Amino acid sequence: APVVIDEYFALTCPHCAHFHQKIMPEVKRDYIDTGKIRIVFHDFIFNEVGLKAAMVARCVSPTAYYELVNTLFQMQDSWTK
Repeated sequence: APVVIDEYFALTCPHCAHFHQKIMPEVKRDYIDTGKIRIVFHDFIFNEVGLKAAMVARCVSPTAYYELVNTLFQMQDSWTK
């Protein structure tokens, strides 16, 4: 892709979860899937729970990473408590 975007996010951040649930599907459809941009994800750690979640996410294959991150954001209320 001609444009690379570095995104920093915390898996325990509700604002990041909102972005990934509501905004990212459109960004993915309109820009990533069409090859206009590429996003490089970076972990921004707030707490130990987020650190452990990020470590688990980084252990899956690169092709499974995006889906796992989406799942973690969708279920954030249940595993961050």
